[in-house]
Amino acid sequence: MRTLHLLSLTVILATSLTTGCATKVANYDYIELESYKDAAMADESAAKSIQRAQMNLELGKTEELAYYAPRHLQIAQDKLIEARSMHTSGDPDGEVKPVAIMSKKTLEAGLATKKTVISTLRPALKHKEKLLEIKANKYYPEDYKNITATIVKLIDLIEDGKV
Repeated sequence: MRTLHLLSLTVILATSLTTGCATKVANYDYIELESYKDAAMADESAAKSIQRAQMNLELGKTEELAYYAPRHLQIAQDKLIEARSMHTSGDPDGEVKPVAIMSKKTLEAGLATKKTVISTLRPALKHKEKLLEIKANKYYPEDYKNITATIVKLIDLIEDGKV
């Protein structure tokens, strides 16, 4: 029974990988460049940019980016903290806005990554849900742990833009 579950998951994951999108999703250099462009054209203050980034960060948390795009969420959080720190230490708005906007744009890229993860790994994610329904995590904890670890590795590859 256990081998059947592992075999079916292996087939599902292999199928998911061959049908996945091959474009790079997490292009941080592009996000940074676009952030500077947007900051130069933005009429809003640094405080408003920070506020928008904070709202996007809250959205990212409710959209479960900690699971679907964890590095995007972490970078967005780090950039928001950096923007707040710069703002409170009195740095000029022109230096703070790009950092706050980068937080927002990184989160937007994370939401796009989540869509890619869901569409690419749909069979594996549904299989994981079924395993939870039958309490496989309780009866076969090691197998369930290995399966979920594999899914997390695949999510990491998608976030890298390698799948």
